[in-house]
Amino acid sequence: MFDLGWAELLIVGAIALFVIGPTDIPKIAYQVGKFFRRIKYMQYALGGQFDDFMAKAEAKEEPAEEPKQELDHDPMDEAEADAELMEMMPLPVDGKQGEIVPLSEEFLDGAIETVRVCFTWYAENGDLPARSLQASLDASFVDKHEDMKALKNRQYWVKLDGDRVIGISGIMEMDEDEKTTDWVNWFCVHPDFRGKGVGRDLLNYISNISVERGKIFLKLWTSDSPNEENAQFLYEKMGFKITSQEPHKEGDSTMLIYREKVL
Repeated sequence: MFDLGWAELLIVGAIALFVIGPTDIPKIAYQVGKFFRRIKYMQYALGGQFDDFMAKAEAKEEPAEEPKQELDHDPMDEAEADAELMEMMPLPVDGKQGEIVPLSEEFLDGAIETVRVCFTWYAENGDLPARSLQASLDASFVDKHEDMKALKNRQYWVKLDGDRVIGISGIMEMDEDEKTTDWVNWFCVHPDFRGKGVGRDLLNYISNISVERGKIFLKLWTSDSPNEENAQFLYEKMGFKITSQEPHKEGDSTMLIYREKVL
């Protein structure tokens, strides 16, 4: 039945072309294909329901076997199991469980040292890290340094290992977009504590602070320096997308990279 050869199909096609017309043939072919796809789906669905019915019927007829409990080794006690689990887990930050606290005079020296270790090129060309952090704690300090006045409402937070500063990040406003945007400032993690989620925790923390401050964007600038290569992966993972790039300074092949995250 319906065993048609090529000759018969050509004749049917010629008749269809003459009766239906060339413009309506694609529509008719689509409807026919759709009809046969529905038939095939119904066949599949009914077959699946029948198989499920037969499987349930067979399961009722066969008595359920009791599960066998086989141990191929002696069970460990709870202390041994906990010890083995701790060996497989990454080492946590010690002390105060990596607490994040606002920068204060108590942690100022440690914060300055951490920034200097991470940003050696700034430490070699003046003491901008120290002045930036001090300016956040002392309003009179800003009045004495003109280069500090353009950066408004700056705040910093540090992450601790005991009483040691192991990471820092700040946010600030700039005149060009102060109503909508916070800028990340002096974000870094001490080399001894990288790869433990310290940077991720700091970026999440300041993102939440920026939301509370009513900002829409959180922006930062970084560079394509090899020292900041790993940071680029973290920024991408945290949602900071590249918006533009420009040369760092004349005669320097390093490029500044600007990134932005929508809060």
